Amino acid sequence: MMATSVTAKTLRELIDETRLLIGDASDVSNTWSEDDVISAVNYAIQIYCKLTNCNYKEEVRTLDNSGKTSLPVNDYLMLERCKYNGKVLLSTSKQEEEIKNPEWETKSGTPLRWLVYDGTAIKVTPYPTSNLNITLGYIKHPLLLKNTTDTVDSSIPLPHHIYLKYAAASWLFMIDGDKQDFEQSVLFMQLFNQYIGIPMPQQRKAE
Repeated sequence: MMATSVTAKTLRELIDETRLLIGDASDVSNTWSEDDVISAVNYAIQIYCKLTNCNYKEEVRTLDNSGKTSLPVNDYLMLERCKYNGKVLLSTSKQEEEIKNPEWETKSGTPLRWLVYDGTAIKVTPYPTSNLNITLGYIKHPLLLKNTTDTVDSSIPLPHHIYLKYAAASWLFMIDGDKQDFEQSVLFMQLFNQYIGIPMPQQRKAE
């Protein structure tokens, strides 16, 4: 049984643990640079947040008179949902709406769908003319590690810090390129999912 972490892992610890896992010591490495491993560790932190929703947040936003509101541009990793009057709206796109109705942008009524309108805003359609509040649900962007003394984002439970090296290893093998490396990447990601309690695809289907 693996020992659990009692303090937050530092970037230095995760770099060393990842290199040890993949057998690529920094003093003799000719495969992955230090920057590669730092990118891999930050990938692991982000994928953990995406898979577990550990830092899911909801914010009430006020729409303008065309049904738009700004995104938390520097703060979100992934948009999850949009709710109006407690009802979860369907996700859509500009292209889908154009096909259904070329005049969709000027249609008012009770919101049914939402979309990312551009890089800074979302829009609901139809747009309401009263009760302009929506609830935006998103995965908050975790703090990324830059300095070797930086520690893992506090939203990730301490006992799971020791598993981040598996996702980091998966990323490193994924960028390396050949079939054997791809298979190694898949294996490490499967281990990562297993250790953090994410069901495998076949298990999800069975459920």
